[in-house]
Amino acid sequence: MRVREIYLDFIRGVAILLAMGSHFNNTVTNIWFVDLLMVPGRLVGWAGVDLFFVLSGFLIGGLIFNEYKQTGSFKVGRFLIRRGFKIWPVLYFYLFLLLISGRYPWDTFLWQNLLHVQNYFLTPIQHLWSLAVEEHFYLIFAAAIVVVMRLNSINIKVFEAVLPMVLIGTIGLRVWAFMYEINPYSIYIQTQYRIDALAFGIYLAYIKIFYADKFNYIAKFKLYIFLVLISGIFLLVFFRENIFFKATFRYTVSYLSAGSLLLYCYKLKVIDNNNALVRVVAWIGLYSYAMYVYQFVAMRVIYALLGVVEIHEISPIFDLCIKYLGAIFLAVVITKLIEKPSLALRERLFPS
Repeated sequence: MRVREIYLDFIRGVAILLAMGSHFNNTVTNIWFVDLLMVPGRLVGWAGVDLFFVLSGFLIGGLIFNEYKQTGSFKVGRFLIRRGFKIWPVLYFYLFLLLISGRYPWDTFLWQNLLHVQNYFLTPIQHLWSLAVEEHFYLIFAAAIVVVMRLNSINIKVFEAVLPMVLIGTIGLRVWAFMYEINPYSIYIQTQYRIDALAFGIYLAYIKIFYADKFNYIAKFKLYIFLVLISGIFLLVFFRENIFFKATFRYTVSYLSAGSLLLYCYKLKVIDNNNALVRVVAWIGLYSYAMYVYQFVAMRVIYALLGVVEIHEISPIFDLCIKYLGAIFLAVVITKLIEKPSLALRERLFPS
């Protein structure tokens, strides 16, 4: 089993805090330091998904390319089964809870999410669209790897050209969609418009596996990487109300900023177990998948219980505590009861 690297868990933690911040941080507490902490999630919290995409591509790409480098092959079926053990138990239990709760009619969400087409057939569970994008992308990418292996005339290094073409093609497609007045929300969630962040993560993994010296050399320029990261954040904030930018280039800037954060944290001395803040954020990152899926559940249960005892108004700071602490607590429970046992079973049946 792979040894966990704290900088990756730290980035996961940042990503999930941003993602939840985009949903939770409209609350104003009038406590200056709390409200200050809420600003990143309020302004660029949506970009937490792109950070997840880049990190996912980096990790999955690393696994695939490392296997190919060591063995000269890639077992696509085994890869898809192992991914199913990771994604499906947590997701499908969530769908089961929704089904028995009766919160939504079953035909408005169940088959869409079971088949991973919820980003095309819209459902009331809006936050799960990103899981569909990932499933579509990895199916396509796994198929591309198989094609490369079966055609002896094609070398794995074809991805050096293909991945940049995907990056360019996706931004081109978004510009085209904007010019032809495609719904901006469709641009935000549909696979063909959003795969560049995953492809960029894959590309970083490719460089790390096949050009390790170059990857390490680039990662040494921490100041310049940090400037790129800050510049990206500035563009996302400064142009956040520009309609054309929002539909097109903001996603490119977002994944480039996410990649910069990954490179900046890589082998950064302060990102280690001796840093208490890093440990806390990395610990949150351990439960980020369940937290992303179940982030609204605990909040709704607690609000329902408060309604039963006829408490209808609560302080803003208590509201934030319900949202964040409830999401974290439930994610820990779901991870320990569902995700970890399924991953343990995966390792017994299909060891890494």
